[in-house]
Amino acid sequence: MKIPRILSNTIAFPTISAIGRRKAELVTSVALLACGNLAVYAGAQVASGDPKLFVAALSLIPFLIAMLGVLWLNRLGRRMVARWLLMTAISSGVATQVFIFHGTDVRTYFFFGCAGIVAPVILPWRHRMATLLFVAFHLFLFVWLDSVELHVSPELVAAHESWTIRTLDAWARATFIVSIAILIWKMEFLTRRTERELAALATTDALTGLLNRRGVDALLKHELATAARRHTTLWLAVIDIDHFKLVNDRFSHAIGDSALRQVAQTLSAQARDGDFVARWGGEEFLVIMPSCGDSNGAATAAERMRQSVAAGKLAMAHAAPLTLTISIGVAGVPPDGDIASAISQADQALYRAKSSGRNRVVVADEPHGILAQR
Repeated sequence: MKIPRILSNTIAFPTISAIGRRKAELVTSVALLACGNLAVYAGAQVASGDPKLFVAALSLIPFLIAMLGVLWLNRLGRRMVARWLLMTAISSGVATQVFIFHGTDVRTYFFFGCAGIVAPVILPWRHRMATLLFVAFHLFLFVWLDSVELHVSPELVAAHESWTIRTLDAWARATFIVSIAILIWKMEFLTRRTERELAALATTDALTGLLNRRGVDALLKHELATAARRHTTLWLAVIDIDHFKLVNDRFSHAIGDSALRQVAQTLSAQARDGDFVARWGGEEFLVIMPSCGDSNGAATAAERMRQSVAAGKLAMAHAAPLTLTISIGVAGVPPDGDIASAISQADQALYRAKSSGRNRVVVADEPHGILAQR
């Protein structure tokens, strides 16, 4: 069964919220970005040959371990801990470099500003007071350090014009801008994807994974407009599981849910490319068949679905397998017709199928209003 882009119902939505998942992915992205910055920054320090900068590079090893811990905790689902570990590790790593090794002689303190900007996006809303304090403190440090000269190493003051210091300065400035740009792009990407997933979730039946009533209403308008442009008839099949109430009452609602899922899977498997299967409500399903051509083609497709459902068996834990059957009413929507009228005719055809003994297909012959039993 082909699902259109406008209403994809095949997503595997995670158990966490969309916002929680988006933040988890942002944590992973920021941690990987920090690891990349660390590699370049530490490499430049080691390449300088300056003993002070070499020790500064070695001091970044705990920071690397912390980033690996962030990725591990995020993967395990300890997302709250991972978020705080990420931000405190960045803060601690920058503070170590600035206040112990090179002060403001290297613009590493720019990352205080970066941490202050990133924190509201990464840290949890429930900790908003702690987040506010974190942001205020880091922005204060950034502004203060940018307005003073803090020298902790006379050797670096003397080597201020060396290629190493120039490279580290340029990298700190560029990384500040690039990191913010990447973060904004990542947020936009995740926001758009989350919107698509939420739209799909709103149009998906949780039990069967099929389109729900809201989703199929939008899809019907889209398919009817397409059929009108092509001057073809859009065929609909309303399907009802026979004796479904008896299944619920006799075997439990859990078995009834299993029956709904099995029928949904069977209908989806028998649907042709371009057909759409939806849960219409309760034990009813709706199949949209845009390319059947005429009533014979629609009846043949519906009969194939009926036979497939009847041939299947629903496994039971403490009883013999249960045989399910369905009744189907089929109607067409001509290019100048309306959906409500076609669904009403399909419902009448379904009623005729039920009253004639169930487990059969009845087609509403639209031009003459005749019900043809199959």
